[in-house]
Amino acid sequence: MRKELRFLATAMLGIGLMLGPATASYADNGATTIVAQIVPPKAEPLEGRTKVWTVPNYIAAWQEANGREMTQQERQTLALGCIGITGVNVHSSGGPHLDLSFSSLEKAKEVQQHLDAIFRTKDITWHGYAEALFNDRVLADLDNATSTLKAPNGDENAPIGDIKAVIYSKRFWSGQDANWSPQVQDTKFRPNPNTGQVDMTEYKNLSKGQAVNFDYGYFDEATNTFWHANHGEPRMEIYQSTLEWYSQPYDFFDRQTFGVSLVWGKRGDGADVNAPVNPGLNPQPANPQPVVPNQPVNPQPVPTNQPVPTFQPAPNYQPAPN
Repeated sequence: MRKELRFLATAMLGIGLMLGPATASYADNGATTIVAQIVPPKAEPLEGRTKVWTVPNYIAAWQEANGREMTQQERQTLALGCIGITGVNVHSSGGPHLDLSFSSLEKAKEVQQHLDAIFRTKDITWHGYAEALFNDRVLADLDNATSTLKAPNGDENAPIGDIKAVIYSKRFWSGQDANWSPQVQDTKFRPNPNTGQVDMTEYKNLSKGQAVNFDYGYFDEATNTFWHANHGEPRMEIYQSTLEWYSQPYDFFDRQTFGVSLVWGKRGDGADVNAPVNPGLNPQPANPQPVVPNQPVNPQPVPTNQPVPTFQPAPNYQPAPN
């Protein structure tokens, strides 16, 4: 990203924006409270490793936490299953962008904290955001950090509004090209040794054989748990799980990333803070649906000879010892 931002810095100097010295105090000067557009359901910390929620109970707890009704579009997104849970919480009907993906939850948290420090700056513009990235020791060398955020109405000098960085996890199969040899495949979707960032540009939503092609878990900071699902409707169940339980091994996944996505609170251009789709961020590539066909919000019962694939934890699963 240094190369990308050097170009941006030159462009900004060309229009009169002076780049100041690197500092760590920009989050403290004139800071405003970030109002996240969406918060996870109101839930208690887990007593065990996982808890099963019905969809109606999840919606009721989500509505209590957010102080409003879940819209019909949000319900339809939720019904997609694991990607629907994350999609609702990042305000995207197509899933989160993959631009800022990392190999560990710890690294994603570090990036989240540094981004939120920038977003707390009062009336910060897109140019101010780019400058702050350039001066930040954690963010400066990341790819896609500037392009992830679009300026309100294309105006790079307008305040970007209240934004919060949130975290989700994605599990998937590394064999995204049938022409890759095993040796080449083994090198794909590995973290940059210097930044921990995972390049997802070659990801194509492909699965291993006929298996489901991904699993998503939305990270809940308040309870330190992940929200995920067995599959989409019908008979969808929602799980609130520890990282260890959510990350248990499956044969059809051999990669796991932790993504950072940006969620609008109060848009600088006056957009509705309750809009179900975030128009200011880059969505995930098209057609992010699982291989398993998704069903309507109020589906007809599935015949008993057509079982629905599930992510429900295996009965004999044992976590690795500490």
